[in-house]
Amino acid sequence: MVNTRTGFITLSAVYCPPKHKISEANFTDFFKTLGNRFIAGGDWNAKHIYWGSRLTTSRGRSLKECLDSNHLLTLSTGSPTYWPSDPEKTPDLLDFFITKNVCPQYTTVESSLDGSSDHSPIILTISSIIPTSDRGCESLHNFKTDWNSFPEAFGTHLAEVFKPNEAQGDDDPDIDFIPNQDFQLSVPPSPTSPSEVLREIKNMNAKKAPGFNLITPRLLKELPKKCVVFLTNLFNATFRLSHFPNVWKVSQIIMIYKPGKPAHETSSYRPISLTPVLSKLWEKIFLVRLSKCINERDIIPQHQFGFRKHHLTVEQVHRVYDSIRHCLETKQYCSAAFLDIQQAFDRVWHKGLLCKVKKLLPHPIYSTISSYLENRVFFVKQGEARSDLFECLAGVPQGSVLGSVLYNIFTHDLPQSADVTIATYADDAAFLSSFVDPIRATVKLQKQLNDTHAWLNKWRIKASAPKCFHITFSLRQGDCPPVKLDNTILPQTNCVKYLGFLLDRHLTWKDHIKAKRDETNHRFRNLLWLLCRQSTLSTNNKLLIYTTIQKPIWIYGIQIWSTASKSNIMCLQRVQNNILRVIAGAPWFARNSEIHDYLGIPTVTAEIERYKKKYMERLSTHPNPLAYQLTTSRPVKRLKRAAAQSCSHSKCHSPLNKFTYSLATDCK
Repeated sequence: MVNTRTGFITLSAVYCPPKHKISEANFTDFFKTLGNRFIAGGDWNAKHIYWGSRLTTSRGRSLKECLDSNHLLTLSTGSPTYWPSDPEKTPDLLDFFITKNVCPQYTTVESSLDGSSDHSPIILTISSIIPTSDRGCESLHNFKTDWNSFPEAFGTHLAEVFKPNEAQGDDDPDIDFIPNQDFQLSVPPSPTSPSEVLREIKNMNAKKAPGFNLITPRLLKELPKKCVVFLTNLFNATFRLSHFPNVWKVSQIIMIYKPGKPAHETSSYRPISLTPVLSKLWEKIFLVRLSKCINERDIIPQHQFGFRKHHLTVEQVHRVYDSIRHCLETKQYCSAAFLDIQQAFDRVWHKGLLCKVKKLLPHPIYSTISSYLENRVFFVKQGEARSDLFECLAGVPQGSVLGSVLYNIFTHDLPQSADVTIATYADDAAFLSSFVDPIRATVKLQKQLNDTHAWLNKWRIKASAPKCFHITFSLRQGDCPPVKLDNTILPQTNCVKYLGFLLDRHLTWKDHIKAKRDETNHRFRNLLWLLCRQSTLSTNNKLLIYTTIQKPIWIYGIQIWSTASKSNIMCLQRVQNNILRVIAGAPWFARNSEIHDYLGIPTVTAEIERYKKKYMERLSTHPNPLAYQLTTSRPVKRLKRAAAQSCSHSKCHSPLNKFTYSLATDCK
């Protein structure tokens, strides 16, 4: 016991052995022996995020409940104090102080990094006056921070990004000649009407962010009919004159941090472009006329599934899966290269794009698109600070309505070969070549990559080397020889990610399902405080959290990965069983089938059947012949697996047992 100016304080050293079970009542009895004013510090072997530990244990939860019921406080450094010698273990905070009737403003806690033990001691200093610091209040910024320098730095960085890639050699003379050659007279795009403008306004999302002029979609929805007529006349004038107003070419860019990237680098932030709402409205109306012309002339190749109506990523992955599966059935080697375009939308070469538009589309549309692309400017807004205006010398506006369509036009002439299957989705491309001989398969793939590389250089497109991979799909031993792109050997891997799917060498979906299982479990642990028995949320709200936040993680692409083995699918079923048991607060003896029936949640097998049936109905009416061909199931010869085209999954028996108890009664 220590006598201070404010009275006596009892000091106590504490050690709680990890092997003993200590309840809340035991902690309460101990604190009662220390009197009405005390400081108890030591190794509690109790973890809780409340005092800075990495996670919460059962002992930490008991101690926290004791602190709350007895109105006790904790004092800790907030940093690890236990440094295990085992490299597989993670340092954590186990040593701290618990006080009663000791004002924390008169105390300071600091670490003493003594390396003589696996526990670093902490020092508590008690003062008779409130400790002060000459450094002032700690803050991430001060009054001397130049906030205007932040958007200027981002703007300067983006000005370098929105430039075309450097030319690899001399440009094709046709690129300069075609835009300047004579054109045939054509009628301008068909005029719009007030009813069409009003319909597009009603279809706009009222919650969309406005551009720099602060005009919101909600404001347009409140316009009287007379103003809608004025807008109609304005849009028709732009069609007639092939002119896009300069005031609509100003983009406001917001920078969003990319998780896991260095925060001090400008390249670690993703630019989000906010264009004026009137510009988006005009683009939607113009897109109707542009799409009609594109479809009539069949400009977009069939292998391009990105940003096209009635085209999804699942269908493109299904094409890739079907080609690989056929190779496995016929004992062939499938040599595949997966490419990703670096800054695809930001570095679209305007001169090259206009050259293709001039060759493919009528002159009024070419003139309108040319006016749309030229003299575009942007500024960066960071907080309340804004940068100066910078010019966009390349790229199509991300977030705009026309940007994705213009990119598809720009890449429509990607070289194709009868010996190689091509699957593109926006800037993600897959090339697959198959043959019984692995060398022949690679030779065909290398020829395709050589043609692709020449095409990329011609149109100033650059592949992202870290995101390009080469993989061999086969059930036979050995790999296909490596391939090159721009004289650089593509890294070989046994598993590649394409459009959110993990494709392994044998196409078992084991890696994909494992990744989805781990991601779902990680999300579940983060939301456990909302789903556990102690949560005050209703069961319906807990189910809503599961079906909207957790279930979509593994349900994506279920039509394709459902061909996996029963053991792999059972991994996801066990995850769902665990989550639903926590949501329902079911006892240990309640069967999984009871829980599913009580909560009204279908099993994984039932979801497979439901999604496959809807998917096959969708494919049967698909406008793209490449997707429609997927409805024809190739005969299964060697592989004991169900095809993705099959609407039944005979191998995936229901993993749930028949129920014999009443869950509703047990949960009560």
